[in-house]
Amino acid sequence: MIPTWMLTKTHLCKHNYGCYENVILGFYKILVKTFAIKLVLNNIGYIANSKKLVANLMSLKSFKDNIRFALFVGLLSGIYKAALCILRRIFKDDRIATAMAGFVAGAAAFVEN
Repeated sequence: MIPTWMLTKTHLCKHNYGCYENVILGFYKILVKTFAIKLVLNNIGYIANSKKLVANLMSLKSFKDNIRFALFVGLLSGIYKAALCILRRIFKDDRIATAMAGFVAGAAAFVEN
C-alpha cells in the first residue's frame, strides 16, 4: 500500500509530479539506460567478430551481469530519490535531506553482495 503523502510533492521538490511517481519513473529510466550502456560496453570488443558477438548477446552469464549491474544502479537511484522525498518532509530543509539521503543510498551499496 502506497502512503498517500507520497502521491504529492513538497514545496522543496523539483520534480513535476508526486514523489512516488518520481521514484518509480526515475528507477525505470536509470535501469533501462544503464542496462543499454553496460550491454554496449560489454560487447564493443566483439563488433569485428559477429559469431562471438551473437554468442555473448545470447549468453545467460553476460545477461545476468548486465541486469545485475543495471538493477544495482537503478535501486541506488530509487533509494536516494525515495529517501530524499521522505527526508524533505521530515526536516523541511534540503541541505540536511540531501546529505542524509546520500548516506542512506550509499549504505545500500553494502547490501549489493
